[in-house]
Amino acid sequence: MTEKEFVEIMSDDSIKTNFGDGCNACAGLDIIRKYCPKKGIDWAKHDVIGSVYISEIVEAGITIEDAIKLRSLNWMIDEYSGEGYVWSCIR
Repeated sequence: MTEKEFVEIMSDDSIKTNFGDGCNACAGLDIIRKYCPKKGIDWAKHDVIGSVYISEIVEAGITIEDAIKLRSLNWMIDEYSGEGYVWSCIR
């Protein structure tokens, strides 16, 4: 997958968010650690956590299926700072 494809998936508002019984932030971190085992919470602000740069997760080989799953867990990308972080709101 390319960074462009990953950004398109993470920006796709048609992917339904799945607020299940578990913690979406933790479930997303599990997906991220599958590809980047040494990554976790890189930063936290109020109710938002950041974990990994887009380039890191793409270079590690995240699949389209896992990117869609990550998006369905309400994980997003930081499009505004130029840093390209993958992050989640804690709910």
